[in-house]
Amino acid sequence: MIWMDINDYSLLKGISISTIRRYIKKEKLIWKFENGKYLIQINEWEYNDSFNESNAIVYLKRLQEEHEELKKELIKTKQEINEYKMLVDLYEGRLNENNQVTFN
Repeated sequence: MIWMDINDYSLLKGISISTIRRYIKKEKLIWKFENGKYLIQINEWEYNDSFNESNAIVYLKRLQEEHEELKKELIKTKQEINEYKMLVDLYEGRLNENNQVTFN
């Protein structure tokens, strides 16, 4: 038996996460809640049969899209961190008029 999280199960089966959550609620799937995540049980043969070449391509495409989104979020987060650092420096009086940090 294999335990998969909802995201992986969604990708494997090609169904939405909300549908999987409804299935869990209606107990149409064998599941458990572990470490803050829902895990869904599938048979090994079911996993092997579902993972064919076309599913692999869809899975890789989704992973690439998710990777690109995460890269964008990372850049945005780094920019926000730099802004917060500048505000802290400004608040603590360490920035001069040229936005350079000075240490007293």
